[in-house]
Amino acid sequence: MDTYGKYLFRSKKNGTIYVYDLTENNQNLSKISQFQLGSYRTAGATKWGITFNEHNHAGVLCFTDKKFNNSDEFPLLLVSDGSGSGTKGINGQGFCYI
Repeated sequence: MDTYGKYLFRSKKNGTIYVYDLTENNQNLSKISQFQLGSYRTAGATKWGITFNEHNHAGVLCFTDKKFNNSDEFPLLLVSDGSGSGTKGINGQGFCYI
């Protein structure tokens, strides 16, 4: 989970990101948007020769101080993927997506 400006971004284990408005008039944190990351996978899906399972998740979100294009509304978002018993990348390590 991370914030940027008046927005809170929360991840779900399958790579879905939920966006909430943090303004003073919104004390109940209403979800205003959601989207799926490029790492989004459902159980049993295969990519890069790896079969994903229910443990594939976007574990940590962190905004950088750089934007892909200066005109972008938000900076780049770093997202970790993997859990102790989930999908493993190269040499047993998890992935980090931008």
